Amino acid sequence: PPLPVATALLPPAARIVAVSDIHGQYGLLVKLLRANGVIDEQDRWTLGRDTLVIAGDVFDRGPQVTDVFWLLYGLQQQATAAGGAVHFVLGNHETMVLYDDLRYVNPKYLRSAQLLGRSYPQLYGADSVIGQWLRTRPVLLRVGGTLFLHGGISPEALQLALDPAATNAAYQASLGRPKAEVKADPATAPLYDGKTSPIWYRGYFDGRLDTAGVQNLLDQLGLERIVVGHTSMPHVSTFHGGRVIAIVVVVVLVALILSLRAIAGFFTDYLWFQAAGAESVWSTQIKVKVGLAAGFTLAFFALLWVNLVLADPLP
Repeated sequence: PPLPVATALLPPAARIVAVSDIHGQYGLLVKLLRANGVIDEQDRWTLGRDTLVIAGDVFDRGPQVTDVFWLLYGLQQQATAAGGAVHFVLGNHETMVLYDDLRYVNPKYLRSAQLLGRSYPQLYGADSVIGQWLRTRPVLLRVGGTLFLHGGISPEALQLALDPAATNAAYQASLGRPKAEVKADPATAPLYDGKTSPIWYRGYFDGRLDTAGVQNLLDQLGLERIVVGHTSMPHVSTFHGGRVIAIVVVVVLVALILSLRAIAGFFTDYLWFQAAGAESVWSTQIKVKVGLAAGFTLAFFALLWVNLVLADPLP
């Protein structure tokens, strides 16, 4: 039977766990959900009557996109049975894959589609379970006074947020239509605008919108805050006095794991050099590592800046 279309407006939830931009990193998602009591060691729902929100972008880059989708699909059913909820909000990479923009698809999936004699988007067609599920997911999800979405609400797209049910229905109806078609159609072009649409907007972070502008948006929409993914951050962050929360949690988890490993290795090396009476060699090694770390840090932020520029869609 057809899946029910997700509701856009929900009452406040006692506790919400929110993550975004998984990009096929199944192992990291599982570790994160276990660490926050969302699932147990058998990957079963343990959050009870509370809520999990995924703010888009499961598709692309990583090698376990399908695994993530099936995990979320199953958890949604388990959560519902327990009185809780799992909400998946569509991101720009979901729309990109479905309209056949495959620039960021992991090569593994392109090979699989070729072997099956189908295009990659056809594997997520409306005749598939996950494809049908995706076509019933929202872009705008309001839980109490908090709006969850992938990119953000721009002043230019305010009208889209004033009627979230209609906007979600417009996105759902357009999924899978050719890219050129949805961008040329005046009825759908605002949904896919690479600068101002809800799945692409970055204006809370790049200087296009100041705090007064954000507050004006919140006032017109009757919101307390907006929670978004999409824009890469070194850690989960609040902006504009807590009015905007950016959640790219997977990056934080990677950094934490690497940091713990680095600390353990640092201490082990020190003990070894101390026992060998070669502390000077150890100190020289540390200086070199610090220099390299500084260089890599500068390179990382340079690459992050380039990524933010290139992440916008090509004309």
